[in-house]
Amino acid sequence: MKSFQHKKDLGQHFLQQESIAEDIVELLHNDSLPVLEIGPGAGILTKYLLEQKTGALFLSEIDDEVILLIRQKFDFPQERILRGDFLRYPLDDVFKDQFTVIGNFPYNISSQIIFRVIEFHSRVPQVVGMFQKEMAQRLAAQPHSKDFGVITAWAQLHYDVAYHFEIPPDAFYPPPKVFSAVVSLNRKATPPDLDTRQYLKVVKMSFSQRRKKISNCLKGLPGAHEALGELELAHLRAEDLEVADFVKLTQLIFK
Repeated sequence: MKSFQHKKDLGQHFLQQESIAEDIVELLHNDSLPVLEIGPGAGILTKYLLEQKTGALFLSEIDDEVILLIRQKFDFPQERILRGDFLRYPLDDVFKDQFTVIGNFPYNISSQIIFRVIEFHSRVPQVVGMFQKEMAQRLAAQPHSKDFGVITAWAQLHYDVAYHFEIPPDAFYPPPKVFSAVVSLNRKATPPDLDTRQYLKVVKMSFSQRRKKISNCLKGLPGAHEALGELELAHLRAEDLEVADFVKLTQLIFK
């Protein structure tokens, strides 16, 4: 891939080690569902997805040079390539039912990718992704950790998150300056019993000033003072709450 002109603005760091690619693909559980690979790069995951998965494979790619490479390398059908920006692509036009998501996600938009996928959580039972190590740690973080934040509480409301393994920079070309890590998100069996927009509002407000107690962060939200008192959470910071605490808090505030 050294002849390929990697585009820094697209965050292109292509995985080179076959064994790692195979391990990532093996994390997908359901072989029968359609699979959407985001950012196929040189096709190292694509290769194993085509070999091991029986569900139809779709690719999301914004770079025309990569699309040409993938089409030539695998004789990949044009109609299953979602050409354009994944964050804006009309996924409803392609996926009417359940599908899984996998990819070596561009680090510069990985959090946006997660938020976009969660919009479709009722149709996406599993996500397997390679992230910058710090982002992977945030997704899988537990309470009382500096890594626990908005994206943690949002992802873990809908999914059980597992942190699998780390990947050194020299496994990529060109090598990034940071370590990477692979995370899987498996949809919870029971959907959350609340208005998720209200939940996200509470979570974002709670983390708006991380160093302050949650009672200060939610001071302007009607009903928050009473709810925090009833749940005995007013003395804590947002990072000390569990997802279940945010759920109860949201339900009480907006009851």
